[in-house]
This record gives sequence, structure tokens and C-alpha cells, in this order.
Amino acid sequence: MRRTRKLLSIGHSYVVALNRRLAHEMARVGARTWEVTAVAPSYYHGDMRPVMLEPFDSEPCRLVPVAAYLSRRAHLFFYGSQLRSLLRESWDLIHCWEEPFVVAGRQVAGWTSRRTPLVFATY
Repeated sequence: MRRTRKLLSIGHSYVVALNRRLAHEMARVGARTWEVTAVAPSYYHGDMRPVMLEPFDSEPCRLVPVAAYLSRRAHLFFYGSQLRSLLRESWDLIHCWEEPFVVAGRQVAGWTSRRTPLVFATY
């Protein structure tokens, strides 16, 4: 019997419920083989308005809120130490929806074990 694999998906845009659709679909499609955890800021200043983490009825994956600091500046914001604790857990894959050249992207890369594959999604 195969073990369930663990995916951690991190993104500041996950503060908006609709933006977690990617994580939700990964959880639905991989329901029998993947356990998906989404990480989002509990608060983010946003481009158009400040956003408190938006709840989603019957969230299909585990949602972990973490602190985000300096979120008025997308290139300079960074996550709190709770993310570091999460990244130390045993993950089969980490997906990061941040640019790799911003402070938060560097933070995730630096805190991820070299044994764990890390994939950035950038646009």
C-alpha cells in the first residue's frame, strides 16, 4: 500500500479565498494520494485593499495562517517564524507561489531542506 504524499503550498495571494483554488484543486484531484496544506498570511496589505485571511466554507485542504511582515511592499515582505517550523516538517514537495528573487521567496528557499523538492510558480 502506498503512503500518502505531503504537499505544502505557500503564497501571499492565498490570503484571498478564491486564490486558494489551485491548492483546493490539487487537494481534490490528489485526494487519495496527496495531503495538501496551504499556507497564507493571516493579514496582507494587498494592492487594492488590506485583506484579512478570508475563510472558505468546507476548505478542501488544511489551511495554516502565518504572520507576514512589511506586506505593503511585495518585494520586501517576509513571513514569520511559524513558516520556518512548518518547513521543517517532512514534506514530499513544497510549492511556493512567490517570486524567487523577493525576500519571501529567498526565505522559503533558505528554510527548505535540501532533500525536499521546491517548485516556484512565477508570473
